[in-house]
Amino acid sequence: GSSDEFVSLEFKHAGGQPGGKIVSDRTGVYNTPGQTQAAMHFYSTNDAVDNLAMTITKEKKVGIGTDAPVSTTHIYESTTAADSSVGLTIEQAGIGDAILQFLETGTQRWVMGLDNSDSDKFKISSDGDLNSNARLTILTAGSVAMGPGDTGAAFQWTPTFHISGTNPGFILADSDCYATDRATDFWSVGLENGTV
Repeated sequence: GSSDEFVSLEFKHAGGQPGGKIVSDRTGVYNTPGQTQAAMHFYSTNDAVDNLAMTITKEKKVGIGTDAPVSTTHIYESTTAADSSVGLTIEQAGIGDAILQFLETGTQRWVMGLDNSDSDKFKISSDGDLNSNARLTILTAGSVAMGPGDTGAAFQWTPTFHISGTNPGFILADSDCYATDRATDFWSVGLENGTV
């Protein structure tokens, strides 16, 4: 036929209480190629109320908490929570790393995450794992290192920029220094033969 259809598989407990359902919706002409659109919707149930948990669209997009994902994976929330119960959690229970990967096919991979084998530091690496080519490292105490390696300094930018000590810091330019007047308002601090 040409009418839209909704087919559902419902789950019930022994006492007849609802236990969730899966719904397949189809729009368009059923037997005409290219005109049929279908999605799968997964619902959980709380106090006899169906709550959308996940949707898989005909474009193979997955929506968590939404029936209209705009990207390959779309997580939607509408809460007042601001703690560890919201967002996305990547958990590692073994001796490996908890990581998130970004890959341009055949060209470049970046990974970021918690390096379990290196004192639980948070790293961003331009390699396939966190142990190689770390470009940014954040220690659990809050120190930051940019570039390969880290020393535990308050801030380090290898190979030429390094700040350490109690409450370290310096000013590069005054509040009126913009790109157009850096030639006259630019300040620098460094060592030459052991003298600042």
